[in-house]
Amino acid sequence: MAFVAAFKIAAVAAASPARAASFSDRTQTLGSVRAATAEAPSDLTCRNNLDGSVTIGWTYNAETPDNFEILVDGRGSIATLGPDARSVQLRANTPFSFGRTSVVRVRTNLTLTWGATSSDARSVTTITILWVGVARCG
Repeated sequence: MAFVAAFKIAAVAAASPARAASFSDRTQTLGSVRAATAEAPSDLTCRNNLDGSVTIGWTYNAETPDNFEILVDGRGSIATLGPDARSVQLRANTPFSFGRTSVVRVRTNLTLTWGATSSDARSVTTITILWVGVARCG
């Protein structure tokens, strides 16, 4: 019995040699480690289109985000765009609107809960009757 137990212990020890660095040894990393900073899009623009829509554009030169969100009047997202997007086309989409002006901002999301909203904003005025209408930069 003792011989069998000693043989099994020796076989396990030979199969998996222990490797450890002493407390004062250095280890190497394969890449650099850095913290990402959530930065908001900037330089928002608004352009009127011939089809009654507007195009909101922005500049973003920071950490690649998961997505961009388009916010209207500070409320929830009306559109979620991919990380390479730098513009979005918006249309009037309410049943009735007689010169309603909304504030449009763009938010960058690095994760689901970590992002930054642009302090820069653009105003868009809509006029619609039964979902037919125009949006204009205001």
